[in-house]
Amino acid sequence: MAFNERETLMANITAIDIAFRVRKENRTATPLEKKQMKEYKGFGGCRSILLDPDNPKQWNKSREKNREAVKLLHETILSHAPEQKEEIMRKLQASTATAFYTPENFIKALGKSIHKALGRLPEKMLEPSA
Repeated sequence: MAFNERETLMANITAIDIAFRVRKENRTATPLEKKQMKEYKGFGGCRSILLDPDNPKQWNKSREKNREAVKLLHETILSHAPEQKEEIMRKLQASTATAFYTPENFIKALGKSIHKALGRLPEKMLEPSA
């Protein structure tokens, strides 16, 4: 499955919104919310969040499809943490070059291969993107 920046952005925004709401309401996430939060993948490779959604000159044709999602990210953070929005956005932007998600199916396949080769599963394993 190829990386889809827009899908990743939307899943992350949903998870961030839920996390803020659950914390604010001082409650446990519902099963549906937990499922949605598990879709959070981080912002590794999401270079569109480096751009200002309100500055059309920054958006080329290939990135334009992500502009509304980036605008929604800014709005979501602003609605939940207005005083910290700039700091949160800086941290998310800094993570675009370092935070990468490894899909669960890859981890399972790697584990099966190691089990087959060694005859057992390792006790500890470094995550592949680390």
